[in-house]
Amino acid sequence: MTSRIFPVGLRCRAIRRVVICVYVAAVAAITGCERTTPAPRGNLPSEGDVIVLIGPARPSPQWLGVTGGARRIMDRYPGVVLKCTAPSDKSVEALTKVVSGALTDRPRAICVYVTDPIVARPAIEMIRAAATILVTMGVDPAARGVFGHVLVDTVGAAETLGMNLAAVARGKHSYLLLHENDVTAAGTRCYERFMQKARLQPGMSLLWEQSTSQTEQSSADLVRAMFHRFPHAGLVVTLNASPWLSTAPADLLGSEARFATLDTVPALWPYLLNDQAAALAGPLHGEIGSL
Repeated sequence: MTSRIFPVGLRCRAIRRVVICVYVAAVAAITGCERTTPAPRGNLPSEGDVIVLIGPARPSPQWLGVTGGARRIMDRYPGVVLKCTAPSDKSVEALTKVVSGALTDRPRAICVYVTDPIVARPAIEMIRAAATILVTMGVDPAARGVFGHVLVDTVGAAETLGMNLAAVARGKHSYLLLHENDVTAAGTRCYERFMQKARLQPGMSLLWEQSTSQTEQSSADLVRAMFHRFPHAGLVVTLNASPWLSTAPADLLGSEARFATLDTVPALWPYLLNDQAAALAGPLHGEIGSL
């Protein structure tokens, strides 16, 4: 059976090679990735070293992948202590509180999952001031003192999904699109790259597109409204997985329609099994190998 999870490459700024899993790659960056700029020698962790992984704010669908991938790679270093934690919310205060607690363990390195560089900046400064190795994941904070950054290539995932749209639709010839053009820079790039490839797909017709920037409705409500207007659409594509993570697809589309989205978190896998998800595109999730 052909896989309907489309994994994409992840790039560590310190090296130019594809990494299998974003969450594993972040820890790999600490344990010896070669940099294009000078870095301290002797990067391999020693017996008793502590590495702290600070994941996305709770609750997060990415949490299983962040911790699962990191723990598996750290199995290669049995003498190294991995501590996984996360802020209680998305505020500056919550993240700096977690970092402050992590620094009391005098870790060899700290990995921080960044969703907002502005929120992350004070925490990054704390880690830098403590002279602790810092590796960031997710959104590049473009900050001084970062040892390495693991880029989640969501834009590449959007391009991959657009490139495979006709195959994903499996005989259907129309689709609806929910995107984040003009919401964030990343959202705009995802939209542009998806459309660049989707327009070339033979026999595929875009019935309606909607940006989340054009309304204050939730993404789930937007999907429900689009599908109500075009109930015979062959596929619903969202360039953000939030509609399907907040509301069961059957509640939005009924039992027959299918969707495709940019994410591979475990919460979405059951919809692949029951065929409601036509495809998931994104970085190979850290928990896939442990199932």
